[in-house]
Amino acid sequence: MYALVAIIGALCNNSTVVVPNYICDSGKILNAIWKEKCEIIFGMPKLFMELVSKQREIKLDIKNLIAITGGMQCTQELLIQMKKELGLRKLQDKYEDNIGTVGCLTDHLETKVIDNEGKLVPFGTPGELCIRGYSTMMGYWGDEEQTRKVLGSDGWLKTGDYFILESNGYGKIIGRISDIITKGTEKIFPKEIESLLGTFPSIEEVYIEYQINTGVKKCVLLFAFVKGMILSLLKIYMIIVKEECLLLKLLATYE
Repeated sequence: MYALVAIIGALCNNSTVVVPNYICDSGKILNAIWKEKCEIIFGMPKLFMELVSKQREIKLDIKNLIAITGGMQCTQELLIQMKKELGLRKLQDKYEDNIGTVGCLTDHLETKVIDNEGKLVPFGTPGELCIRGYSTMMGYWGDEEQTRKVLGSDGWLKTGDYFILESNGYGKIIGRISDIITKGTEKIFPKEIESLLGTFPSIEEVYIEYQINTGVKKCVLLFAFVKGMILSLLKIYMIIVKEECLLLKLLATYE
């Protein structure tokens, strides 16, 4: 999908599309950018990890490049290294813009934000985003039960996104409701910890998984992919304590 958007967008604007190789090769991509004087590169964070690593080796004279990334979360450390190593003049993370919003609703669509009981919440209050209009699906193929869970008879589709809608019409996606860890009345977002650990230079990727066991206890699993070292749980504790993060409890099993 992302590749299709990038190619069609370029062609519609009379731009040249450069295809360095039939498979992903960071060296050939960087050489193509340098040789063809490319101005924009579009790719997922994993690609940019490889490009940053390769650029440190070959050190090509790449300047004034615009990079667009998406498809998965991009850590803060990777964003910093992309700007530093690839000579970016502009960087856009389409997976989630931590500064801006997702914009306003398009024409001929309706939206509302509801709580757990299906009631409307006030502007500026987080809840589940619901959409109704021409773009909503008719249902899951061959799965009426799942369809009934997300699509009401009135046409409202529950997106599963935890969302804030402001009075000016602009909205912001906080995360997926299925990812929220609930402890009593408290809602904990794994993304907050993932973003924090992602600032640690040795960590390439971080992912926190909420696992529901068949017993009484529920636990949180943390996966960290590091560069040339083993990051112990103690080290993770130290990072979080140093940053005065109050979500330390996420890394332990709890009732």
